Amino acid sequence: MIFIFYVVLMASITFTCRYFFFANVVHYALHPEIKRLLKFTAPAVLTAMWAPIIFVSEGHLNSVDDAYFISGIITILAAILIPRTLPVIVIGLICFGLLRFFTETTLVL
Repeated sequence: MIFIFYVVLMASITFTCRYFFFANVVHYALHPEIKRLLKFTAPAVLTAMWAPIIFVSEGHLNSVDDAYFISGIITILAAILIPRTLPVIVIGLICFGLLRFFTETTLVL
């Protein structure tokens, strides 16, 4: 019962915050310097998500022959060379899938 209460409370808080700012009920303007700094939020959050996946495994740094590491480096290089997002994602997924398929030897017969 308390779990449902917390979920409803979190949902209502989230909805209220978003409603006030998206519906322009509160007329609030950020300082231009704050707006400039907030542009770095998305890259920082995304980096915090992908960096541990690529570089850390089971509490230790990955070796250079790890599928996550190799496909991550190839995807980063593809992102530098290719300006469009979808081909970079496809290259990364195909690279990771092939590396996992050809390096995994845990097939049970």
